[in-house]
This record gives sequence, structure tokens and C-alpha cells, in this order.
Amino acid sequence: VTNRDDITRIREVMKTKPIVFVSCHRSHLDYLVVPYVLFTEDMVTPHIAAGINLSFWPVGYFLRKGGAFFIRRSFRGNDLYALLLKKYIEFLLKNRHNIKFFIEGTRSRSGKMLPPAYGILKMVLESYRSGTLDDIALVPVSISYDEVFEEGSYTKELQGAKKEKESATGLIKSRKIIKRNIGKVYVRFAEPLSVKEIIQKSDQTHTDPKLTLQKTAFQLCKTINDVSPIT
Repeated sequence: VTNRDDITRIREVMKTKPIVFVSCHRSHLDYLVVPYVLFTEDMVTPHIAAGINLSFWPVGYFLRKGGAFFIRRSFRGNDLYALLLKKYIEFLLKNRHNIKFFIEGTRSRSGKMLPPAYGILKMVLESYRSGTLDDIALVPVSISYDEVFEEGSYTKELQGAKKEKESATGLIKSRKIIKRNIGKVYVRFAEPLSVKEIIQKSDQTHTDPKLTLQKTAFQLCKTINDVSPIT
């Protein structure tokens, strides 16, 4: 379920600048929802930053075909890896390829927004500062479900059970869950934020770049919450 005004707004923004879709993360289905919505509206689907835990066969193959690029859960201390990822993101945006990432960094087990992860957002802001882009649009995206199909495993994890590693075996075991009717999926695109305006305001007020990053991340999270429907 989408809002026609949201779709119209996204279509207009896409004509003038690259878009970074900044989404909440509720389910593995999130990887498919936004590309499906854009595809059915005859718009270009984004490249999606996905956790390397989903790079297993055969899921990894199909997700790559759908635009996913897999990144490590953490690359703190690995400066070369961080630099290469940053340059790749900058290359995508410079060539007008839209991207999508999850601001929480991992799936929320409770349905509430988790504190933001700063890594990818920092790279997006730095891509603009490099001077190769006129502007970048940050589009907050809310994805909500009548029922999350991982609900059973989430309940176990919240009770203390260890998270099961994603694998082909687990995919086969979950085939009955995948067939289950989980109701409707609600997708909301909020008003875009201009990276150009964010950086210019930061420079004018001499705000520390780290503080600008944190404020932008929390503003994105709040906006996602504001447009999320109650299901």
C-alpha cells in the first residue's frame, strides 16, 4: 500500500538528482519491497546495501541480480575496506544510480526504531563534500507490515535465544512461512532532505561534521517514525 502523492514526489526528484532511500528495517522482505514499488511504477530501482550474511547461495545470487551489494557488518579498523566502499558509493551517486540502505543497520525485533548506524550515511555526506555532486536527496522510507513473517524467530531471540545464521538450509525450512499470508505491506516515502542544504547550513553555523552527521541521522529516524502507519 503506497501513497500516490509520495510516488509523484519521488518521480520528480529522480529527474534532477540521485536519491538515497533511507529505510527502517523490519524484515528480510524489506530488500524486495521498495524495488518492487518502484518497478511497478516504471521507475529505476536502487542499488541496495545488504549485510554479507545474506550472500549465501542461492539468495545471494538473486539479490545481486536485483541490485544488492554486500557489505561487512563492521569494518572498524579496516581503513582500506572503508575507503573502497566509500568510493563505490560515490561512484554510484556520481553516475546517477540511486541507492538504498537501512539506517538502523540491522532488523528491529520489537517493531520500534533502533538507534541509527552512521557508517553509510557518513559516506553519503562525504560524497557530496568531495565536490563531484551538485546535490543528493535523502528520502526517508517507512516499511510496515500487518504481520512480520520472522515474528516467531524474533520472539525467541527476545527471550534470549541465539540468532540463527541465514543459510540455504534455513531457507528450505522456512518455505511454509514464506507461503503464509501476512496481510498488507505499507510503504511511505517522506519529504526528501537535501544534502546540499544540510552541508551548507552546517558550514554557515560552523557545526562540527560529526554533530551534523548525528543530527541528520536522528532527523531521518524521526521522519520515518512520523510517516509510519499504526498497523
